Amino acid sequence: MSDKLFGIGDAAWVGTFHNHHPIREDCPVCFGKKEVTVILGNGDHVLTPCEYCRVGYGDPRGWVTDRYESECSAEVVVITGVELSAEQPPRYRSDCHSYDAVFATREEALAYAERKRDEDVEQKAERKLRFKEREHKSYSWHVGYHMREAIQLRKRAEYHEQRAVVCRGLARPKGGE
Repeated sequence: MSDKLFGIGDAAWVGTFHNHHPIREDCPVCFGKKEVTVILGNGDHVLTPCEYCRVGYGDPRGWVTDRYESECSAEVVVITGVELSAEQPPRYRSDCHSYDAVFATREEALAYAERKRDEDVEQKAERKLRFKEREHKSYSWHVGYHMREAIQLRKRAEYHEQRAVVCRGLARPKGGE
């Protein structure tokens, strides 16, 4: 941040970055195949839809947009307010925007924007690593759950098919007695 203290009515440079363009990449879990094979403890291979590249209730897409192309910029603003505090550096306002840092030159503002962008990229990478650790259930849990449900549904289907056969045998013939 610039050591210069700006006053109301002064022109200053501010640096910002924007994540404008999503970068589409193959899913790092299914590698674009939209499904993964899970090997169960008994050696069985189970094909299951990829949950990592799925969005909402939709089907897996095979790609993710975890990264965005960033664009750093600098612009001149006119300071309309300054907040001074003994504990914190000055905070500047320009109309309805608030800035932690303003600069005397465009180069300083762009360097600041690039530092902030790099910090944002690092924070997002750390969040992505922690996301899986905090997720409520693992992929293997989901595979086990759905396999258990499939077995139970097959048993229910067999039961109902047997009941239907018995009922068909007990039904009175049409036009009969």
